[in-house]
Parts: sequence; structure tokens; C-alpha cells
Amino acid sequence: MAQQSQQRAVLNIAPRVAKPSLFQGTEIQWRTLCDAYPAATTPEAVMMVVEYCAARNLNPYTRPVHLVPMWSAQHRRKVLVPMQSIDQLEAVAHRTKAWAGMEPPKLGPTRERTFTGRVEDDSGGTREVRVIMRYPEYAQVTVYRMVAGEARAFHGEPVFWEEYYSRMGRTEVPNARWQQAPRQMLIKCAKAAALRAAFPEVGAEYVAEEMENKEADRYGVTIDGVAEQPPPPEEPEDMADPPVTGAFGGDPDGPPADEPDELRRILDEIATMDRERAAEVAAGKDADFAARVKDLFPPDQDRVRTALKERRYSTSRGVA
Repeated sequence: MAQQSQQRAVLNIAPRVAKPSLFQGTEIQWRTLCDAYPAATTPEAVMMVVEYCAARNLNPYTRPVHLVPMWSAQHRRKVLVPMQSIDQLEAVAHRTKAWAGMEPPKLGPTRERTFTGRVEDDSGGTREVRVIMRYPEYAQVTVYRMVAGEARAFHGEPVFWEEYYSRMGRTEVPNARWQQAPRQMLIKCAKAAALRAAFPEVGAEYVAEEMENKEADRYGVTIDGVAEQPPPPEEPEDMADPPVTGAFGGDPDGPPADEPDELRRILDEIATMDRERAAEVAAGKDADFAARVKDLFPPDQDRVRTALKERRYSTSRGVA
């Protein structure tokens, strides 16, 4: 009896994130999801994991994906993006029944470099950070797959540390995970590259270890659930024809004052030719409209072309 009361008390603990009405599972399932993805601090983030896994026939309760913080140029802040883990890629490769093993990773020579930058602290201010790192220049992994009854080697492309490491904010300083385990993180990225080469079944998407704190180019939800509004669109410019300048702008070194009349003559003739061309096309004739337009230009063709463009005349009509 006491055990049942204790169990009932545990089950009555509210989940870390409120369950939305569109979630079809139970309260216990929702709380389990919230505990499985601690980075998810909003209902939208948890539901994004559920929908991502449903679309790929994955079980979200086994944590096949990670919520990766990435910078969004659209929201102008960090967002969370669901991405497969390296463990999920290996699981998919095993399920193909063609998995034949993996060689130990090959690491390049050790490099040393000092990284500096200003990062935000917990109080909202910034502080100067200086980190001395030692890391392998690159890592390369070879994966084996059974092809026609034989184990074939698929050599992944070398993955270079300085091209893949994740940064603190928008600085060049490696984040905490890449500082603590520079070799392990690079090897995970090299494994992902080799698995994608050997097993197309895993998909073409990058894994969480490769993309943390990189820039998101598509989906994602803001970490706190409140997106910054994009800046208001600029007021449209007046769409009326701008005053004629440049080619016919009254420059003392420019063309004679009567040249705008020549431009109007050309525009009128082009309009007439356009109507004639439509009639010829309707009659099944192939009119060389571009060549005929060029015959209209006076000797100073560049000035007329410039003026036509300033008047927003379509260059698709043969005026280059």
C-alpha cells in the first residue's frame, strides 16, 4: 500500500514542459520525452522531435536524435534543430545486414593553436577567453560493407579539425565539448562521413556532432519559444519612371539635347515591331526580333542601351 502511494506521488510530478493538446500520448510518455531531451525547454521543441522521428520511423524514446543549438539568420538568434546522432547512423547501417566492420580511425599530426574571443557569461555580460588547444589535424575512417558477398572498403574523406569544430557563440573559440574531447569529437565526424559514403540508407543529413553551433539554413524553433520579429520591410520605392539621367542627363560632355527624341522614336518602333512579331508568331513565322531591334540603334549604341535600361525596358526583348 505504501509502495503504491509512493508510486502515485512520483507519477503526479508535473513534467518540466507543459503537455500541448496536440500530443496524442499519455502524461507519463510526455514526461519521459521531456526528460530524454533536456535541451527542449518549450512544447514546440519537444513536438519537433516527435514529428521528426515520426517522419523517419524512429522511436523518440530511444533518443535517436539530439536537439542541436544553431544560429538562425532568419530569427537572428539561436534555435534548436533535431539531428541524428552518430549512434543512430551506426544503428541504421547495422540494420541493413550489410555492415562488415570499421577500421580504427587514422589521425593526422597534432597541431597546437591559441584561440581567443569574447563570450557571454551567465550575468549577460562578456568576458575575454583564451584557450590553448592541441588537436589532430584531421581524422579519416574506413567502413566495410558487404557487396556481392564480399566486404568492400569505403574510405571516408579526411575530416579536418579546424573545419569541423564547434565554436562558443560566434567566436573562434571551441565550445566546451570540443575543448574536453577534441579527438573524440573529430572521430565522430569522420565516422559520419564514412557511414554516409558506405550506407546511403543513413541519409545525406549531417549529424549532431558535426553541426552544433553552426548556422541553420532551414527549420528549427527558438530556444525560449519566442522568436524575434524580423525587421519591417523597407518602404517600396516609387515605381514611376525615374528622371532620365546618365545617358541623357544633361551632362555638358554628353549627347545633344535632341537625343531623347531619338530614344522615344526607338521605343515607339520597338512597340510596333513587338506587335508585328506577335502576329508573325501566330502565323507560324519565326521572327528574328533581336536582330531587327539592333538595326534601330544609332551609331552610339551604348548610350541608347543604357537609357533603355534606365527606363526599365525589358532586356528579354533582345536589348542586351
